[in-house]
Amino acid sequence: MRIIINTATILSAITALFFIAVTVQRLAWDYNENGVHFDEESVTTYDFGAIIVYSGLAVVFIMVTTMLFIAKKNILKDESLREG
Repeated sequence: MRIIINTATILSAITALFFIAVTVQRLAWDYNENGVHFDEESVTTYDFGAIIVYSGLAVVFIMVTTMLFIAKKNILKDESLREG
């Protein structure tokens, strides 16, 4: 059980860090008055509204990481009470 929770905690933290990095990167871009950024290299447009989604996902994964960390501490406490 510890391995599963540890793995889930690490993956959740990595995912949160990814979405934080994407949010910060996109905040640095220049957007026009319509909230659109045009990348000339890839000929792609990016909407400013996506920042809200990315930051929301970062918050969700931070919360999941926190809950998994708390669950891990409680499981370890329960296991130590059973053993001792």
